[in-house]
Amino acid sequence: MIWLLIKALKDNNLYDNTIIIAYADHYLYTVSDYEILKKW
Repeated sequence: MIWLLIKALKDNNLYDNTIIIAYADHYLYTVSDYEILKKW
């Protein structure tokens, strides 16, 4: 999906004037060491 966003921005000459911010609202569920999760 990110590639489609970038392609659309480039196709519409908006890429050079755009800042893309990615944010995830979850953690890596396979990490079992919760101390590492608390640290980050």
